[in-house]
Amino acid sequence: EKQAEIRLKMAKEIVDFFTDKFGPLKFEKLAIVHIKPLNGMMGVSLPTMTMFSDNYFTSDCSYDSVKKGEEKALDGPLVLVDEISHQWNIYSVAFPNQMAEGMAKYCDMLYAEHIGGEKPFRKYMLINANDYKGAIKNFQDVPIASEKVYFTQAYSSIAFNKNAVVQDMLRY
Repeated sequence: EKQAEIRLKMAKEIVDFFTDKFGPLKFEKLAIVHIKPLNGMMGVSLPTMTMFSDNYFTSDCSYDSVKKGEEKALDGPLVLVDEISHQWNIYSVAFPNQMAEGMAKYCDMLYAEHIGGEKPFRKYMLINANDYKGAIKNFQDVPIASEKVYFTQAYSSIAFNKNAVVQDMLRY
């Protein structure tokens, strides 16, 4: 119950952040649901709903985890950021999935910057750039918005990481 209260407070802060960045939420409400999947999924987003597994409710959800590294933060506050961001980037704008996942990844980094400053943002950006570059050394690179992205072994690196890097390039 205490963990749920902490996460609900954080969810409200995240919604306020995205409302400031992208405008009001299209939906009247946003539910946060605790699920018990057969396998370890942390978070999933649907219109008006984000679902999180047991792993999320036992992870370090403090903002300090953002300073400990992206992987640690993605088990905590940034998984909440990632799934809530889909309320804007898939369900309100209707990006295709491969675009929305990269935008969610970029939103994770924007929120990390919001709570931790430029250092975690740049650190996470470098991790994403290196992951993308490493993947395309071994697998075919394709444009982010191409349907071909689903058929390359570098899907995750292109849809998530390359996309976030391109978002940052557009920002600057």
